[in-house]
Amino acid sequence: MKYERFVARFIPLAFVACLAACGGTGGSNNPNPTPTPTPTPGKVTVTCPARVHVGVDPKVVTMAQTSYQCTASEAVTWSVSDASLAAIGSTGIITPTSNPVSDSASVTVTATPTSGNDTAGTATVKVVDWIAYNQFARDAQNNSIVYNRIINADGNGGATVLTDGSAFPTWLPDHLSLISEPDSKDSEFEIFTTGGGANDGKVISTIHIPSVSGASGFTVSPDGKTVLFRAMNPTTRGFGYYTIHVDGTGLVGPLYEAAPVLGGSEILIGKPHWSPDGKRIVHVRLTFTGTGGQTTEIWTMNADGSNALQVTSDGGTDNDPAYLNANTIIFDGSQGICTIPTAGGAETFLVNGLIPTPAPSGTWFAYLTSSGTVRAMQANGAGDHLVDSGSNPSW
Repeated sequence: MKYERFVARFIPLAFVACLAACGGTGGSNNPNPTPTPTPTPGKVTVTCPARVHVGVDPKVVTMAQTSYQCTASEAVTWSVSDASLAAIGSTGIITPTSNPVSDSASVTVTATPTSGNDTAGTATVKVVDWIAYNQFARDAQNNSIVYNRIINADGNGGATVLTDGSAFPTWLPDHLSLISEPDSKDSEFEIFTTGGGANDGKVISTIHIPSVSGASGFTVSPDGKTVLFRAMNPTTRGFGYYTIHVDGTGLVGPLYEAAPVLGGSEILIGKPHWSPDGKRIVHVRLTFTGTGGQTTEIWTMNADGSNALQVTSDGGTDNDPAYLNANTIIFDGSQGICTIPTAGGAETFLVNGLIPTPAPSGTWFAYLTSSGTVRAMQANGAGDHLVDSGSNPSW
């Protein structure tokens, strides 16, 4: 019995001593435990296009594999520093303004994290309003050289030389890349970038078009996938309109061919243009009259060549048509540069000039003067101003 009482007193004391030596009921035996570290805040990484162009559909992606999409390293909310220049959606797509901008216009895009302690990230995006055009010069041997150049539509900021040896630049729908015709190659086109710095003028692709000759007047569909052009059918010797994918595959045509015949023959001339929705094509047909004269009139047709509609019928010389917007065609005629409804009707005179080329917004256009300068003005006739000396403008 004495032994049992001794054991009963001894065991609790030993147990308490063990707990004390082990740091209590499961705690650390370190008298000054290290606290759990708090994560160091980081910064959101933001990637945006270097440039966006006024009035352009921000979702267009072309062969240059570019779009107006910003991305972030985590879930964020987006904002821009100047809503008069551009807006940005919840998915990071930038929509630039439709109003003209100066050469120095830019916005700061901010990506603010939706959770956590990371700080917001930013990127600077230049909002540009460029006109592409040609200038001619002579080398040391007095040989003529043609350059593709770009300049801000207000004529400020200086021109950037992109390439030499090719002509008739035309913007792809994203306005970050151009298509042009090599000066010394038949039935071939190049696509090159205007990406800034070392990328300016970089040729992405050179496409040779098979089975035709004399291809010219290249223009790209609104979705950036198809090139429309005029070429000669080697079999019939007639000029027609053809399409081909921007990667050089899928030649289709002729969509419409004016086979030459004696007496009243018809020839397709100039550069065709797509409607804003890509469903119609506006073009020029030259007809020789039985008295030895000729007329050039504006026509439209479906993108597959069907359902042709004559737009002008004044017996004059109407050339270089393009869609100013879905309901209006702009062209140069006997009077000068005019507009006319797409279904035909009364012509509205705007200015003396040639080769009108609409801005993406449809509210401005550039044109060539008889003195060899490129000018720009609003479609309502206001704001006429000098851009630079040159030819073959594309806005």
